[in-house]
Amino acid sequence: MSKLLKPIPADFSWNERNARHLLNRAGFGVPYSSIDSLVRMGAKASIETLVAYDQYPDNIVEPEYSDVDAQEMEIRAEMKEMAAEDRQKKFNELQRLQREEIESLKVWWIDQMGRTPRPLQEKMTLFWHGHFATSGDKVKEPQSNYDLNKIFRENATGNLKTLTFEVGKSSAMLRYLDNNQNRKGHPNENWSRELMELFTLGIGHYTEDDIKEAARAFSGYTDRRGQFTFVANQHDYGTKTFLGQTGTFDGADIINIIFQQPQAARFISRKLWEYFVYENPSDELVEELATILRTNDYELKPLLRAMFSSQEFYGTKAMAGQIKSPAQYVVMLMDQLQYKPDKKVLINLALRGLGQDLFYPPNVKGWPGNRAWINTNTLLIRYNIPAYVLLGEKPQAKRELRLDEVEVNGRIVNQETGERRKRAERLLADRRRNAIRDIAKVYEPYEGKPAGEALDGVVNHLLGRPIGKVQKTQLMTVLMPGDAPNATFSYSKVGKEKAVAALHLVMSMAEYQVC
Repeated sequence: MSKLLKPIPADFSWNERNARHLLNRAGFGVPYSSIDSLVRMGAKASIETLVAYDQYPDNIVEPEYSDVDAQEMEIRAEMKEMAAEDRQKKFNELQRLQREEIESLKVWWIDQMGRTPRPLQEKMTLFWHGHFATSGDKVKEPQSNYDLNKIFRENATGNLKTLTFEVGKSSAMLRYLDNNQNRKGHPNENWSRELMELFTLGIGHYTEDDIKEAARAFSGYTDRRGQFTFVANQHDYGTKTFLGQTGTFDGADIINIIFQQPQAARFISRKLWEYFVYENPSDELVEELATILRTNDYELKPLLRAMFSSQEFYGTKAMAGQIKSPAQYVVMLMDQLQYKPDKKVLINLALRGLGQDLFYPPNVKGWPGNRAWINTNTLLIRYNIPAYVLLGEKPQAKRELRLDEVEVNGRIVNQETGERRKRAERLLADRRRNAIRDIAKVYEPYEGKPAGEALDGVVNHLLGRPIGKVQKTQLMTVLMPGDAPNATFSYSKVGKEKAVAALHLVMSMAEYQVC
């Protein structure tokens, strides 16, 4: 093969650790029960199962939400006959409805991540959501946000050129980067600039003149009621010079010329490697990846197959070296703890608090990812989320600290009084009702086994790797104080309080934050 991207050998040691690593990176590490199946399949079949997911029927169910976009037309018609104050109230009502529907979309998508038989498809959908970023703060219509999400899913591992053009025609992107305002004689450069700077080439591989000429080529590309529309009389049919080529280019021509540049393959190959394997790959490795992508005319599956089949993917630099994204953190936590209660509050608060509010990326650059997921505020929230899931509160604390009390700016809600305080108390009551009651299910496989073995099983279930002797001793002290590791484990003897405390400690470890 190549000098750096060496394939795993035929006698590669395929075990639970490697299978779990593949599932963590090429999916969301769930369901936990599928790891044994991957081990039995072997490396090659496991990789092919994940990459060639098209051979398996999809179980996706379209999200259920009211047609707010249709309601918008009715509301706006009503607003024309209203006084200014009433009109503003009606407009606020519309925006509230739109926000609520996007909140529901987040829950739908997280649920899809957790139950899909095509984990790589959803993992790539999440990647493209951060790569071709648009935000519900500006694109408020739920249908437009879902339509772009659907484009990502349908083209997740297909042809990159096709995906880029479909994204450029989406209502969400047309409005987010203002190309719906791009007209002959008055070009808007936002889309053409970000197309090259953030989506395909990177800074330094185009000129300001290239941006201007590309903007002319995309003039007349707009949307009408959420559908792509080409308005011929607003398009600039004149001659353009772009990246050294001259012609009467349109948007499709611009994208084709971009992908003729070797830098386009390097740019996305580097970003995909960092998403799936580790940060800062060498230029030599990126060039090898880019060659695979160019050779296959920007079809993504051959590149992904080569990445997941490489020795480097299973090397020490990659293993347990990536911080779980908030989306993956939530999906894995719900699977590992078999979380069944109302998910909406957990998902929306957790994603927002952890810094990956789906459908609301911070800007057109998307989320930086990996180490940027951890800071003082988000780490505290990561420690509190398991407590909320398990009990609805933070255990063993003098003052209850709830997930909604820790905001990005660090303000503590329970310092408030009046209605804000009453609302916080209602949230706490709701969470206690929704907390997991049957903690015994997590410990059930280890009933009757030696305590040390039971603890190892729980730790492996949550972390996928052994812990140090000091850590294990401390956990034993919490789970079964006074008992030796060879004592028989019994959940009824241990009790819920100690069982929860041990789980919470494991999920507060640094090892739980990585995959």
